[in-house]
Amino acid sequence: MTYRSRTGNTEAAAEYIGGEFAARGHDVLVRPFDGLDFAEVSAADLVCVGTWVDGLILFGHRPGDTGKLREIPMLWNKPTAAFMTYAFHPGNCIDEFADWLESELGANIIAGEAMRAKHLEKLAPGFVDDVLKRVKVSA
Repeated sequence: MTYRSRTGNTEAAAEYIGGEFAARGHDVLVRPFDGLDFAEVSAADLVCVGTWVDGLILFGHRPGDTGKLREIPMLWNKPTAAFMTYAFHPGNCIDEFADWLESELGANIIAGEAMRAKHLEKLAPGFVDDVLKRVKVSA
């Protein structure tokens, strides 16, 4: 699992999501995007990638800091779950982010969710449930 976080919300989401996978018996590595290497991506059954919703409160929404996320190793059709954090309104950013991950990094998006920052702990289990229904991962 890798993420890009500006205020700490996406990092917290990654930790909650990683904790949910670990609690279900899966081996998990939670790393900021700049700590991820090709060998880890290659060995993974699943990659989760997260960022935040950037833009104005009611419009102009976009995935945050995708320029830096380009530094992630190519995902080469690896099953990938996208997640984003937001404070007020996510717009359709999760769809934009999923499309970006597919077109720029070669991801095979199997799930995606925008998570309100103040509800991360409550939302993580449902996100993991959804991901596990869609992909076979080793426990």
